[in-house]
Amino acid sequence: MQISMIPASQKQTVNMGDTPDPSHFLDTVPAGSQVSYKTPVDTSTPGDQATTVVVTYPDGSTDEIPVTITIVDPRSDADKHAPQGRVQTVTMGAAPDPASSLDNLPAGSQVAYKTPVDTSTPGDQSTTVVGLTQMVQPMKPCDDNHCRSPFGCR
Repeated sequence: MQISMIPASQKQTVNMGDTPDPSHFLDTVPAGSQVSYKTPVDTSTPGDQATTVVVTYPDGSTDEIPVTITIVDPRSDADKHAPQGRVQTVTMGAAPDPASSLDNLPAGSQVAYKTPVDTSTPGDQSTTVVGLTQMVQPMKPCDDNHCRSPFGCR
């Protein structure tokens, strides 16, 4: 019966940009052995990355062990995304939608106005959505006797 020298691999999770230690994948390695990656590991993108750990034993023989590194992005969702504010025009008296005041808003985001927006009178109003200052422009309802300006009838 032959005894295998291949060490058992462990899982490893690292942050984006960090350098994973190939020896952390292994339970044990015989004294004097060298542990390295077969090819450089790119940790610039989150997700699972398959790679190979090479164990070089003192006698020069080697074992190659396939492993998977889980790369995580430690930033909060707020740090990963940069929603941009935009002007929203609404009919006088209508409730503006806070999500319509933002560009580049990730799907599934929940947003609200910091304070209620008063659309009872026409004109520009500043408000805050998710920490960004926005402009909401209430406008009078237009009919054939009024202008059709995108900024409403003044």
